[in-house]
Amino acid sequence: MHQEFSWVVRENQKWPPQKRPDAPYGVTTLHTLKSCSLKACFEASSGNYTRRKSFPARIGLAYHRTMQYISENIRSMQSPEKAAELAISYFEQELDRERAGKASNPRECRLLEDENRVEMAVLAIIAEAQNAVETSGATELRDVNFPAQNREWSPVRVDHSKSGLVEPEVPVASQDELIIGRIDRAEHSVNGVRLIDFKLGLSDDVPEQYQRQLQLYAYLWQQSRGEWPFEASLIYSLTGKEHSVQITPEICLAVARDYRKVIARIEKETRFEKLAKPGEVCKFCEFRPWCKPFWSWQASETDDKTMLERAFWGFEGKVNSIILLNGYWKVELQWHDLVVSLTVHEERFPQLHHAQSGSLLRLLEIRLHGNPFRPNGQVRESSEIFIVEE
Repeated sequence: MHQEFSWVVRENQKWPPQKRPDAPYGVTTLHTLKSCSLKACFEASSGNYTRRKSFPARIGLAYHRTMQYISENIRSMQSPEKAAELAISYFEQELDRERAGKASNPRECRLLEDENRVEMAVLAIIAEAQNAVETSGATELRDVNFPAQNREWSPVRVDHSKSGLVEPEVPVASQDELIIGRIDRAEHSVNGVRLIDFKLGLSDDVPEQYQRQLQLYAYLWQQSRGEWPFEASLIYSLTGKEHSVQITPEICLAVARDYRKVIARIEKETRFEKLAKPGEVCKFCEFRPWCKPFWSWQASETDDKTMLERAFWGFEGKVNSIILLNGYWKVELQWHDLVVSLTVHEERFPQLHHAQSGSLLRLLEIRLHGNPFRPNGQVRESSEIFIVEE
């Protein structure tokens, strides 16, 4: 466990974030910048904050590292069965590392693990490892690197007459090296190149951010290779569902211009609070405990119905009373004009030993129910309670 972690938010030490992301900008960072540039600053300053990943996110990290391992080590093998065995072993090793990180993180250790998703990831890895061996004879051009700085740009061109050519884990970059990315797979045919991105989600559709990611990849491919892909697809590895994403030069150039505007803004803005975009994006943000704009936005809501609906994202209240009885904390909080009652286990929330009448608490992912004027708080495995100090 992190011995230094105390569940206390000291705003004079934790606000604002001390860094902002630097160039070159990866595709994931660009998405974060667009959705909430302040979150990207928190991420760049992550050494100052104890982060919290969801277990599906940790599975995803282990999965993508395994995909890279397959690309770099397994494609030259002759036996699909042996390839699958090695890939599974590597994934299990990476997942064990992620589980150790989860267990040692006080913000994650109680989050539930989804073993069904793990099993689905294993099946996807088996299929990918076997496919890698079966298609290895058609794989070429794997040593394409980012252009060195201060070196004249020279796009790599591919002979598409070699139908069936496959490139896994392809690094790409804009000509000015401001934006970089790594494409999961590029497949060549007589028609041109098809880009593929793999996701571990269980969705039935393609969220806008995934569409934009592939469109940005297409732009970076053109910048790196001097040609436009003719097609792009998103594949959900756990379900095998495939979705086509519209790729045209006009669309992809517009996406790239939009991201460049976002980059220009964060590089210019000096007041971090102006980079915040409180709203739906906050719902799953791991930096809520320290984000002043989020708490100001929550406090500004005056409609009772909306307040109660958004309370699960986080609400801030002052302690009216707190007592310890038979191993349970009995807490009453003043939140706007409402009084919230909370009963929680002492062992689960030992930090409440430092709370008293008048203490300010920040509560996240606690469901309110019952009387709308005197609601009760319902704790779940993801619930968090922080004590705020100046």
